[in-house]
Amino acid sequence: MLAALIAALSMAQALCVATAAAWWCITLRLSWMRASREAVRLANDSPCADDTDGGRSGGAPAERTPGDLGEPGTSAQVGRASLASASVRVSIFKPIPDRHGAPLSAHSRRAIASFARQLREDDEMLLAVSAADEPVWRVELLSGALHVGLPNGADATGGSCGQTQIHVPVRLLHRPAASPSELPNPKVECLRHMAGHARGRLWLWSDADVVAPPGLVEEAIRVVDGGAGKSGRGDGEGPGVGVRTDMPAAVEVASADSPSAAATDADAMARRDALRRPAAVTVPYRVRTVPSAPAVLDALYVNAELLPGLRLIAATSSASISSVDSAASSTACPQPGATRWGSAPFALGAFAMFRAEEFQNRADWQRIGAGLADDYELGQALRPVALPGHLLVEIAAEEPGWRAAILHYYRWQKNIRWCQPTAYAAQLAVTPGAVALLSLAIFAILAAMLAATFAIARQIPNLPFPSAVFAAPAAPAIIPAISATLLLLLQLTLLESAWALLLCRAVHCRTAWRGITAPLWSLARAATWLAVWLPIPVRWGRRIWHGPRTPGNTSAAHDKPPP
Repeated sequence: MLAALIAALSMAQALCVATAAAWWCITLRLSWMRASREAVRLANDSPCADDTDGGRSGGAPAERTPGDLGEPGTSAQVGRASLASASVRVSIFKPIPDRHGAPLSAHSRRAIASFARQLREDDEMLLAVSAADEPVWRVELLSGALHVGLPNGADATGGSCGQTQIHVPVRLLHRPAASPSELPNPKVECLRHMAGHARGRLWLWSDADVVAPPGLVEEAIRVVDGGAGKSGRGDGEGPGVGVRTDMPAAVEVASADSPSAAATDADAMARRDALRRPAAVTVPYRVRTVPSAPAVLDALYVNAELLPGLRLIAATSSASISSVDSAASSTACPQPGATRWGSAPFALGAFAMFRAEEFQNRADWQRIGAGLADDYELGQALRPVALPGHLLVEIAAEEPGWRAAILHYYRWQKNIRWCQPTAYAAQLAVTPGAVALLSLAIFAILAAMLAATFAIARQIPNLPFPSAVFAAPAAPAIIPAISATLLLLLQLTLLESAWALLLCRAVHCRTAWRGITAPLWSLARAATWLAVWLPIPVRWGRRIWHGPRTPGNTSAAHDKPPP
């Protein structure tokens, strides 16, 4: 029986290695094909593709000042009345982590500017900052440190596409203070507070460290709102809707043109098309810079584990958005290449755009805020969510040390295991290191049991069975099996590390000398796959999460989840 168990484990290892090798080849082919297409697109793109004035060629600068610092909002402010009177096209939500008054990093400036350069007069960006960080942000905004449209310090009047110097259209908000009614998820509580101040017909939730490529916001609007970005109105919006008289002077609003009394055939077709459009759009992300060795864990998880799966979902999902091609063909600077959008039952926190009215009708703040994976809960409420296979945003990997990096990696894996246990269990087929570690554990337990039994048998002379039964003939086979499994684990670690580093190169991520820590990621991936099935909680913020929606209580009274 012991020999049969050893043979079965060896066959499982061989099968897992074969499936993993096939997966490695598929992902490498897809990633390098995407990389070559991106290189061709960048070579063929006209300068207008990087138009930083949001389509206002040759216009005057849309100069704005940071908006009013609002008090913490309440859920009553997030009502349908505010949506009915919304005249802003897009509201970008940027909850900023507390920096304790430290100056902004270069990546933070780049992330904010990447979104700001894509905004128009009828857009807004909301930054929720702590009271300690508010002076830093105000100085950055007013000093011109976040001006966009000036590549490499060029003159404000320069630019081949009529680019002009633009101030960030931003409104600063204070992060909400702790209260007994706050949601368990602090990020969602901050987003709920920001929603009370948002005026946009479309909401775009994006993490603070996300860098958006040029044209992404407009393309997402075309998918989720059907080309309404040029007119400033949504499909089927009536006359006079979208006018507010109580807006602060810092926010400029472009009023919509009055439509004709009789609806044209084109309007009717646009309304029918809007019914077929997804309620939300989300975009995959990658890591391009690895500032430290611990950050390799984040970079390899995103680039080698998460991104290939997202691209496969986008390529193989049955629902696609055919209207994107026709909408994209009418742009002034079309992007060549595939524009197929798949669908997914989830969203990604890096970039999620959706219609505010759809969110109010279908989503629930309490449910989203009670979950650790808030982006997954959002996607479940608004599904199906449009997912592109040809677009990527960039996030930062800035873990301060190994402990923080390991805990972050474990929380990511635990989130997936909680949200989609069946899909996560299927990952064992392409995680041969986990099978090797599991085999080692089983072999070690068997060897320990046999050794203990053999020692006990030698101490008891009157046993009915001779002690040799416990040592022969299967016991000697465990030692070679353990040695072979250790050798296989070493080989798999090196091969998987090389595969992950190649995937990083395909998305233009340079790890430099820090790539030598990639084998630690491979071992951590295998060990974490086994660990997430154990009842080990996740700590995030001030809470301990024992499940996807059941946070444990802490000593603070306000940390208790709302009823």
